[in-house]
Amino acid sequence: MANTGELRNVSKWGRGKTRATSDSPKTPKSMATRQKILDVATDLMLDRGSTDFTMSEVSERLKMSKGSLYYYFGDKEDLIEAVFDATLDDLVFSMRTAVEGLESSHEALVGMVTELCTKIQERSPLALAMTRELERAGESVLPSVHSYFSQVCEMVMALIEQGREEGLVARDIDARLCATYVTGGFFVTAISYARGLSRPDGPEPKEPGELAEFLVSRVLVGIGSPSQE
Repeated sequence: MANTGELRNVSKWGRGKTRATSDSPKTPKSMATRQKILDVATDLMLDRGSTDFTMSEVSERLKMSKGSLYYYFGDKEDLIEAVFDATLDDLVFSMRTAVEGLESSHEALVGMVTELCTKIQERSPLALAMTRELERAGESVLPSVHSYFSQVCEMVMALIEQGREEGLVARDIDARLCATYVTGGFFVTAISYARGLSRPDGPEPKEPGELAEFLVSRVLVGIGSPSQE
């Protein structure tokens, strides 16, 4: 029997870090305006598949002066980071929620990866955020991405630790090294798969849950090996 109390404690690792500063708008009206700005920037990024937009375009779509726009976001990079932060915050929250109430580390791991695959495939700037970070590795353009990645690693590591007790993974495994490897693999694979679906010669589409089960089984059983019952 799984230690359900320990498994539920995995949820504490998923608490996202919402970006906030002392001068961030806090009234309901200003918060609503800030969200509208984020929505417009998100739409521009998704329409173009890149961050190639201008602050002028954002202000024009909102019928807002550039001075007002810069009150909420200091520059374009500040706005891009806020969009990515909100997306990653939502991902980590949904992954944390996915493990609550589950009784085995295998179920929880599949649930977390299902959320990741769902978020990657739906209309969201998540894949763009991760791709941009990978392309600019070493430049620390979006340090918050590393923070979110670390949070997911901590969740996976907790599940691996529990998997030891369930006999799911080898007891002598390096949990942190394995969690880092697995988390990175899941992120990159999910992004590559989602992008491949748009190509004529791309893979046959899989439901997020089916893809998650496949990825988890490859980790537990072995790459290129048939899954075991």
